[in-house]
Amino acid sequence: MKRICFRGLAPILIFACALPFFFLSGCQRSAHNESGPEIHSLFKSHQYRALFRLSRRKALKGDPMSEFVQGYLYEHGLGVSPDLGKAVFWYQKAASDGNRQAMNDLGVLYENGIGVDRSVDRAQRWFQRSADLGNPAAYNNLGVLLLSRRPLIERLKKKAARDFRFSAHHGNADAMNNLGL
Repeated sequence: MKRICFRGLAPILIFACALPFFFLSGCQRSAHNESGPEIHSLFKSHQYRALFRLSRRKALKGDPMSEFVQGYLYEHGLGVSPDLGKAVFWYQKAASDGNRQAMNDLGVLYENGIGVDRSVDRAQRWFQRSADLGNPAAYNNLGVLLLSRRPLIERLKKKAARDFRFSAHHGNADAMNNLGL
């Protein structure tokens, strides 16, 4: 099963392409929308230090997208030294402010015990919260997590298939593969 998480170079490209979607998804408060194009431009041009400074200013004002960007930059050490504790802090702040991608990424961190104590239950709760906000990646991750539960009961298989179907319907290639499997 393939899980969506932001690790390695490919996710950086995915993030850069998906960034405009996040600005349109309602995760960001309208008072802070003016930073959207600038954040996207800085990320796309690999100007991570400038991106860190800009998103830091916006994150300190409570902008959920900028809080997510702070977590992402700290997690991957882009423009700043890697610091999983700060990454978790910013992801949690963004998640509590309604950013569905931060919720999904927190689920990945909890599932794998990265920067936090491993907790499949917390991972499932974060994936579910993100999925409840319509995040296709979270639906895929939730489906994979449900199929990893033992004992695997028919109800969980059906729920996982529904999650994969939703995610696949929204263009998630990993979910299409998982649904086929």
